[in-house]
Amino acid sequence: AGSKNFRVAERALMMFQSDSVVSLLRHHQQAAVRLLVPRLKMAAGEHWNESCKKMIGLALSVLDEMDRENFERVLGFEGAQGARETAVRLNPPRDRQKEAADEAAR
Repeated sequence: AGSKNFRVAERALMMFQSDSVVSLLRHHQQAAVRLLVPRLKMAAGEHWNESCKKMIGLALSVLDEMDRENFERVLGFEGAQGARETAVRLNPPRDRQKEAADEAAR
């Protein structure tokens, strides 16, 4: 059952990679942020699969980057900061300098 749930979660999170879904979310951003962010944050703490956790971080970032001001207005400053911290923890920004140094060392 666990692997089925993992696949369902993964497929649902893949929707955030679709331009048409992101466009739809953008048109209904207030409702999307209000409904999705709390559930994504809860899933971030509960889900066991690292791939899904990374995708949750990306989904949170997508919702934030649509309109950062609205993201804060809907969630409040502390709620928005908490969501951003969760996104970074789950999907840290790439360190391109470190990657280049590691590649050069090989």
